Amino acid sequence: MEFVPSRGQGHLIVASIRVLSHVLNRPPTAAEIAEQLRLSRELVLHILRGLGKRAIVREIENPFDVRFVLDDPAGLEKLPIEAKGPDMGREIDEFHQKAVERQKQIERMMQENDPESKTRKKAATIEEEFKKFRRQKGRSPFREESNDG
Repeated sequence: MEFVPSRGQGHLIVASIRVLSHVLNRPPTAAEIAEQLRLSRELVLHILRGLGKRAIVREIENPFDVRFVLDDPAGLEKLPIEAKGPDMGREIDEFHQKAVERQKQIERMMQENDPESKTRKKAATIEEEFKKFRRQKGRSPFREESNDG
């Protein structure tokens, strides 16, 4: 069974396309629509695919990205009140949340295992040894000691 977006979802996406097309003077990308609506890009793409299958929106592909334009917005009124088909929206949101948590975990691991920390510790140790050496009023370690009596 294929996904059929709800009428509310369709109106929201179509309104966003209209506003962004006006503001940007070009068709928007899915990422721009998602950013404006504060939804995950995956969910927006899922809804856009459902609207595209009903010829409400149309993709314009170029070598760099995919943009979306309105094809037949009158088709919005044919959409059901409730979305039908697999509930990808919830699954996509859960996947997105897991990805964000995974990214945070990776960042924590990188901070804990900072590769430069060893270098900083080594430099601090060398600096401390140098300070100790300067405080000593002995001979230079670079001169050879003579065993002459």
